Amino acid sequence: MKHVALFLLFMSGIALLSPGCKKKHHLPLVHKAVPDTATKFLFAGREGNSKAVYLFNLKTNQYERFWSNPKESVVEVGTNEPHAVSYFITVTQAGRKGILPYFLNARLYIVDLRTLKIAHALKLGNGVQLVSFFENDSTISIAVNRLQSAMVSHVMQQKLLFTTTGSKISEQARLFDFTKDGFPPLPTEKVRLLSLDKNYSIDLNDKNAVLLRGGIEKTKLLAGESGQRLHSVAWSANGETLVFSTVDLSAKNKTLRDPQPQTASLYIFSLTESAMVRIIDGGGYKHFDVIGDIVIYDDNFGENSRIHLFSLKEKKEITTLRLPGGCGLQNIPELPDYGL
Repeated sequence: MKHVALFLLFMSGIALLSPGCKKKHHLPLVHKAVPDTATKFLFAGREGNSKAVYLFNLKTNQYERFWSNPKESVVEVGTNEPHAVSYFITVTQAGRKGILPYFLNARLYIVDLRTLKIAHALKLGNGVQLVSFFENDSTISIAVNRLQSAMVSHVMQQKLLFTTTGSKISEQARLFDFTKDGFPPLPTEKVRLLSLDKNYSIDLNDKNAVLLRGGIEKTKLLAGESGQRLHSVAWSANGETLVFSTVDLSAKNKTLRDPQPQTASLYIFSLTESAMVRIIDGGGYKHFDVIGDIVIYDDNFGENSRIHLFSLKEKKEITTLRLPGGCGLQNIPELPDYGL
């Protein structure tokens, strides 16, 4: 999964999970062209007052609750590119204290997607901000900003690296005075601007328009100036397709509180045909993943959020996944709270 490095800046309390049985939900089976090496993915969803991790099977078009705990709430889900390992992060409580967000008792769970077993559970502790992503296929990167009780004007940023087998590779910590410099920026996942075969690359001009370099046309404009910035990029393993997203969730976006906000766009481009297959605009973050010839992406916010499956072969949407209360690939997308 092209895991978007979004920090967890909690603006409101998170409902605790209620336990549930693993009931399978069937969706119309309309597509079977999925490689045997990657047939399942995890996602975050809510049913009633619960917020848990769910498992979707691409072969059967079924989903079921994979994990929940009445004392923990799932806030982040990630998957590596081979789709062999996923992880999810939970907290026992989150909200605000004054003007600052907080979360308590964060935990990292690592899942082997081949056996569908939780291989490891690691404690991450308390903090005010957290970001996580795959540094590479075998390394999970996590950074946490923590307030210091003995030095109320300081924030400790801790950077952790774990293997997918649960071993800690490294740990770094640095102290910042946020009254002088603000909160320290959290690390972000590197965007893959070069194609796997190195024949194409993504470039940005001074107005953040997205350009494709390489191929017959040498340079092609893919996305013009829109106020949205390049967010995530994926090149298909067969070298035929480019998928990328652009996002604008800033306070300057005047559509944030509209019934149908324009916060993100997803672009699906055929490298072999040198043509745009689909542009999907609208709300949400447009988190996405590519498994075989299927693009999976989420859309919209809160209880209106949902997950779509788009077939590259058929060039059309083949499935929409909806859960009461919403769902998303990394989390249930929520609008940022700027006090608007």
